[in-house]
Amino acid sequence: RNQPAPGCLISSFPLASLASERMVLRTLFTMLALCAVWSSLGDDMGAYVLDEALAADDACAGDDATCAMNALQISAQEQQVQQQHQQQQDAQQPKEDAVVAEPVAAQDMGGGVLHDQFVLKKRYNLSAAPEAEFEIEEHSDEFLTHSCSDYTNDGSTVFSRDGNLVLKVASAGKSGKSLNSGRIMSKESYRYGLFTFTAKVPKCNYVWPAIWLLPGNKDGQGPYGTWPCSGEIDVLETVHDQSFGTFNVVAGYGTSSDGCYPQAQMSCNTCKPTYCTSTTMNSQSQADRYFVQPTNCEAGDTSWEEHTFVLNWQPDELTTWIDPVMSWDAQGNLVKVEPKAEPAAAKGMQTWKTYKRQSTPTWLGVGNYHQQCFPVEAGADAP
Repeated sequence: RNQPAPGCLISSFPLASLASERMVLRTLFTMLALCAVWSSLGDDMGAYVLDEALAADDACAGDDATCAMNALQISAQEQQVQQQHQQQQDAQQPKEDAVVAEPVAAQDMGGGVLHDQFVLKKRYNLSAAPEAEFEIEEHSDEFLTHSCSDYTNDGSTVFSRDGNLVLKVASAGKSGKSLNSGRIMSKESYRYGLFTFTAKVPKCNYVWPAIWLLPGNKDGQGPYGTWPCSGEIDVLETVHDQSFGTFNVVAGYGTSSDGCYPQAQMSCNTCKPTYCTSTTMNSQSQADRYFVQPTNCEAGDTSWEEHTFVLNWQPDELTTWIDPVMSWDAQGNLVKVEPKAEPAAAKGMQTWKTYKRQSTPTWLGVGNYHQQCFPVEAGADAP
């Protein structure tokens, strides 16, 4: 059936400019960290924070474009999490990495409120060396998300410090047209569950932080082909001074030539070399957005405050919340997730977003590809 996607791909990369085209909505968790993964039954036992470390401009690829040399830290806020948990039960939960359970209750989603039972399956220990849990990637981003990053593993762009996992845009690249940055991908993979991330995300300076899930490797290699045929889930993407994050479901299908139907016919070529991208991202509307907080770069607001991002990934449905209210039972199981009160500054923009397969045309639009090319392997909700 559908293969699991790595739970956490973390990277930080600068943009040449705010208007840069994203040829591929792809592989990276850009500036993010996976806190915890919950199987239906859990409790938010891990939380990570991204703290801005540096901000300095430098030349970047493309004429007069400027990239930011910015840094982010992802920190485990264990004390805060323990305090939250202690309110739900008398004893504190020990900091362990794996507790596994199966779903025990049907999910109920109405108005962004999730009722279920989740038990902790995995919590990432960010005080350990990054290599313990993550693959530190080494490659150029030129032909992936087309930023001006060179991802390195020399100890300057990805490292642990004071119990934090730090990703950093550290220096100019050797060519003088790129910046050395960090990108990591979790070694462990997942399919379905509730994921929590607590992050202090850098803003301004045209940085492009993101939290996302991708199958396989940097090329998104999965059971139905390379990116975008095997899918991508973007929990967060935000650029420069945006006050919102975008939540995207990305898929695609192979084509006989460049472009999408009717210009190009579907092909079972596993998205190599030509494909059509089918994504919920829509820059002309707010349909893919959720409000985070106002950003004023001129006033020096170079990062958001600490926020918790939560993804619930289940068959046929995905939901993301920002700073939701979460409730636990006496056994420490996470039993409820609900949107927080809408901030006045949101001006009507929600703080959560749901995609259901049956009401998401771009998700339904790749169904024929999977049915015709992978009739045995693909489930109804593929990729």
